[in-house]
Amino acid sequence: MSNGNGDKKVSDQAGAIEMTTTTRQNAMRSLRPSKQSDTKIKKRIQEFVEGNLVTTVMSLVTLFALVGDDIRLWATNKNSDNFFFSGLVISFVLFGTEILLNTVVIDGFKYSFFFWLDIVATLSLIIDIAWIMDVIGDVLVGSTPSNLKVNAIPGTFVEVSPA
Repeated sequence: MSNGNGDKKVSDQAGAIEMTTTTRQNAMRSLRPSKQSDTKIKKRIQEFVEGNLVTTVMSLVTLFALVGDDIRLWATNKNSDNFFFSGLVISFVLFGTEILLNTVVIDGFKYSFFFWLDIVATLSLIIDIAWIMDVIGDVLVGSTPSNLKVNAIPGTFVEVSPA
């Protein structure tokens, strides 16, 4: 047999637990951004990435990434290599950031054809950055690459006599 006081006590405890759970769920919901604010942030980032400023900057960075190393080899001497390598590292970081932002903002971008195209194109910059290739060569071959010791001028011919 149960008395009225015992049932009321159990009911009050169940209500308190239910209220605590509800309060906790509401608190967790308030910490998470709502879908509406999430889509607003995504839309603003997408507008920024697709805007004129970013498009112009990334177009110039793409041109530099395509022809920068050729210009370095053809028109400059070895003293300016570090400036070009720095520019290529900055290009690498900018391309990586663009891929990351597009992956987060554009729903169909991740694992699409253009996603993989951007990844391959960005990774291909590593070949042009001698700082990184020297480390890779040192790790794989075990010695400093000989191209660090060469200071050739394009368009000149040096005759080597047999020893």
